[in-house]
Amino acid sequence: MTGMTLHEWHAQLASEPATPNQIGAVLREFGRLGLGGPADRAERLALSAILLGLDGLDSTRHLVMGDAGRLVRLLGEYQDAAELRAAAAAVSAARTVDVPAPGRGLSMSEALTRALALVLGVWQRPPGHSGTCAEARSVHGGRPVQPGEGEDQDQEPAGL
Repeated sequence: MTGMTLHEWHAQLASEPATPNQIGAVLREFGRLGLGGPADRAERLALSAILLGLDGLDSTRHLVMGDAGRLVRLLGEYQDAAELRAAAAAVSAARTVDVPAPGRGLSMSEALTRALALVLGVWQRPPGHSGTCAEARSVHGGRPVQPGEGEDQDQEPAGL
């Protein structure tokens, strides 16, 4: 076999079907997590699609080499099915968050800060608040807004 460029290797990973060894590794990881039974198939496919950012997955055999390798690495990070399910739920929720793009009154830094805060579940805009992260930090003493905090519009900003 002749040498392959990095670009060619990436193209192969993105287009070639997963190898039988890769499919076996994916299934072994799911088994280790307690999701190896035939009754768990639909959940395995749904979790795989969420973790890989796919719209859906009909079969593990439909994975390409790159996705199969990435899935094995991702699954290896979890201790059990509950931890995997929680991570998949967080990934799924993060994909549905509507974060304003930079340029409409938000700098790139503000947009990224807001996106990170939304993904981590720490951003809540108090009523009457204009919504920038810098203002939220100043109103709440440089810390994330806690649930229920800032609901009273007469609340004094922290540090004043």
